[in-house]
Amino acid sequence: MEDPTYLFIARVPATGLNDYRQFIGRVVPLITEFGGRLERRFASDDATIEVFVVSFPDVGAFEDLQRSTHLDDAAPLLYRSGARFEVIPTAHKAISLG
Repeated sequence: MEDPTYLFIARVPATGLNDYRQFIGRVVPLITEFGGRLERRFASDDATIEVFVVSFPDVGAFEDLQRSTHLDDAAPLLYRSGARFEVIPTAHKAISLG
């Protein structure tokens, strides 16, 4: 079975970019600490929208990250930033575009 993969979509007000960047600076290392891989990261030109593609070895590793006290410690930065996060589990099968 393929590793569970998630899309993280962040929408950040321009006024919250500094706090958001500090939040991401703390969270990205946690992904690898919990066995995940940051597969891809995209951002809009103005950095107010970011999309991350992240894989984990199993659903439990993702859930452990979500329960992490380290993530809780970084949460005030996310709240101050005003960013909205959407987490979308992806399908494990490739989707044909043709």
